[in-house]
Amino acid sequence: MNIETLIEQIENTDWLSQAEHILTLSQLQFEWDWLPTSRDQSDPFEGTFTVNADQRPYDKEAEKRVYKAALRSLRNVGNAHPKLVNGPHNYTEPMKGSALFACKHAAKEVLSNQPGKWLTILALYKNGVWPCGITQTGELVIL
Repeated sequence: MNIETLIEQIENTDWLSQAEHILTLSQLQFEWDWLPTSRDQSDPFEGTFTVNADQRPYDKEAEKRVYKAALRSLRNVGNAHPKLVNGPHNYTEPMKGSALFACKHAAKEVLSNQPGKWLTILALYKNGVWPCGITQTGELVIL
């Protein structure tokens, strides 16, 4: 995969089209933690790849292009997606934040030529679900 293909994938994502309602998460019978929902959080999979492993110069501009494409695409979600609102609680912004985090880190995987967890997670978004968390055993929690 290259950056152009990644951008096209992001632009054509039908965000949340196959997702369950947020209430589904309250019915889970196991412990899990949220995946990052803001760019300042640490990567729970850190250390799974090395930037510049093949000694190519890192293209920060390409990473920015991916991020901007994600911002544009996520506008389609709106401010209060019906599947992410439960009474006074609105999880739309955390979902967008987690998608942006995934896009940024997927770009790093593409640019380093080391496909990993974030490209897998981004493919789940492409399938219309929200990979929102991770269990203690490393399994993804998908809404």
